[in-house]
Amino acid sequence: FLVQICIYLPLSPKPVFTSTYGLEIPPGTESFIPTDTDLQTGRAVVAEIEAAPGKIFCESPGYILSAHKLAEFQPYQYGKLAAIGKINTEKLYTLIESSFFELVILQEQNNKAGSVYMPAKFAETVKEHYDLKRKIGDWSIYVARKTEQETLPQDPK
Repeated sequence: FLVQICIYLPLSPKPVFTSTYGLEIPPGTESFIPTDTDLQTGRAVVAEIEAAPGKIFCESPGYILSAHKLAEFQPYQYGKLAAIGKINTEKLYTLIESSFFELVILQEQNNKAGSVYMPAKFAETVKEHYDLKRKIGDWSIYVARKTEQETLPQDPK
């Protein structure tokens, strides 16, 4: 009998998003609806990704997936784990230093060039090994810097 009464008790489940990321999106909030500028920016970033044949690092993996490419990293979770020392960041820095990614796309925060999710050293490492190709809205698109060997004319034989 007690079990039957418990079935009718109103229980509300705990939202997973709120408990995982600590964010609460109030009902009826319209600020999460993309503006025309947001849509144009997104289309331009996706077009840059689609045009690049190599691997891409983007702070918003949704852009990579929209371009039908494989997202190699989840920057938000990677950055959180790096901030608390639960992941070895040197592997990613080695990939950046070796130009593993053809493009690295970082989002500015408060009009300050850098990275929203990744550690400060990450943005510095990108700027050391990549050249700024283009800025689209809040997004900075970096292209792998060509080495001296790649820029020298090849000797035809």
